[in-house]
Amino acid sequence: MDAALSRLGPTALFTTLVLALVGALFNNEYAFYTSWGDLLCDPPEDTPRHPVIVAMRGLPGSPESYNKLDHFYTRLDKAVSDRRIAAPIVVVPQLNRTPDDDTECIDDPHGLQTETWLASTLPTWVRQTFAVAPGRGSWATWGTPSAGGAPRS
Repeated sequence: MDAALSRLGPTALFTTLVLALVGALFNNEYAFYTSWGDLLCDPPEDTPRHPVIVAMRGLPGSPESYNKLDHFYTRLDKAVSDRRIAAPIVVVPQLNRTPDDDTECIDDPHGLQTETWLASTLPTWVRQTFAVAPGRGSWATWGTPSAGGAPRS
């Protein structure tokens, strides 16, 4: 029993170091966190804050459909490189569970609370998760066919 306990410390230390190394390699490759403060949810005061674009697709649509919209990313990148806008955080929410699930971005008294989720839950999560610029003027919606009108209703 004592021999097993004496191996536990070095084994736990080795495992922790391996997990930290793998985590650091993944972070370097995919940039999950830009700093230790970012990882520990404690960004320094001088951390740049970014505007937010909530991009929504109409029906049928999904977040994956933005991968096919080269003009969206091209125009966004050009606006940032021309310094017309600050580099934004783009949030692409999943509004419909299925292609036929038309929520109209409203709260259903007997089902999904889509309006509450879009107007309250999602912005709160974004503010808690990312370095968001303060004020209502830092938020914008962008949408296609039926989606862009939902949050303005």
